[in-house]
Amino acid sequence: MPGPLLERARKAGLRVVQTWGMTETCSMATCERPRDADGVTAGPPLPGFDVVVEGGEVLVRGPAVMRGYLGGPPIEGRFFRTGDLGELDARGRLIVHARRSDLIVSGGENVYPAEVEAALLEHPAVREAAVLPASDERWGQVGLAYVVTTASDEELRDFLRTRLAMYKVPARFVRLRELPRNAAGKVDRAGLLAGNPAP
Repeated sequence: MPGPLLERARKAGLRVVQTWGMTETCSMATCERPRDADGVTAGPPLPGFDVVVEGGEVLVRGPAVMRGYLGGPPIEGRFFRTGDLGELDARGRLIVHARRSDLIVSGGENVYPAEVEAALLEHPAVREAAVLPASDERWGQVGLAYVVTTASDEELRDFLRTRLAMYKVPARFVRLRELPRNAAGKVDRAGLLAGNPAP
């Protein structure tokens, strides 16, 4: 959840907790506990679930994990590879960085779009943001930010440079009136990527 939205909810007196899960886990597999909710993690695993991180990828097993994909081998209690990238903190709480397919590798450095998007959304003139990879001859990939904003490129770059390492700052900004969304209300990243011009 974007930090500013979380802060607004808490100031309004709402008890908000972050969770993590996916369709293949029948929704939630981890959840913050209200007394420990800090907006940084998605909390520890729910009872009956095991969550581990292997090579940066989040793996999960538990009673609500699907049996398998149609025509594929059954999972049968084995760990399911989620494709999400993350880490566990010292208390076993999950921190989700990105989908593996969303990861941007720029000059050998990993850039997590969610981190850049969260930083962009801290700017008061940014209403929506989505960061995707774009091919680059020099760096391999760079970030391309789709934004709904009235701020200039330079204003956004200056703002991000105070919050992120230089290699994480998007190479280009594309302004839209609104970000396209799929039937689930999520940003249509595949649609953006399909029409993604090189920076």
